[in-house]
Amino acid sequence: MFTIILQFSIERFTNLFVLNSELYEYKWLTWISFIAGTAIELLFILLKVYTIMKIIKKEELKEKLNNNEAVLIEVLEEKSYKKEHIAGAINIPLREIGTEAKKRFNKNDTLVVYCSDYDCTASPTAAKKLTDLGFKDVYDYEGGKKEWKEAGLPMK
Repeated sequence: MFTIILQFSIERFTNLFVLNSELYEYKWLTWISFIAGTAIELLFILLKVYTIMKIIKKEELKEKLNNNEAVLIEVLEEKSYKKEHIAGAINIPLREIGTEAKKRFNKNDTLVVYCSDYDCTASPTAAKKLTDLGFKDVYDYEGGKKEWKEAGLPMK
């Protein structure tokens, strides 16, 4: 995301420099345009990121699972899932999430993906992939197995 922002800023600054050298009297207007344009671009980037990624906390996940309101998916490899997983979860490894989700779920199903812990990148990657495929109600449980187990919640 930082690279995208930097790219936008460099392009805008380059355009600004060219405009300033050609139209010196419009210098302040150009600077204001540059700042406003960059701010708007940053806003759109942030809105896109936050609308794509929905995070779910442990308490909310527990409630959704108790009420059968969500499908819980561990996106780690099968070996990790078989060793231990959150009770009620199914396993769809990250590399298979797109094809399997299209086969098994409707676009309006509530899907919650998780992996090992906050440092794991598999579940945010899976959530983004599912959202990009058109699934509308996708959450990432960032705490993963570690947080769930440390809270004394059911594991299998």
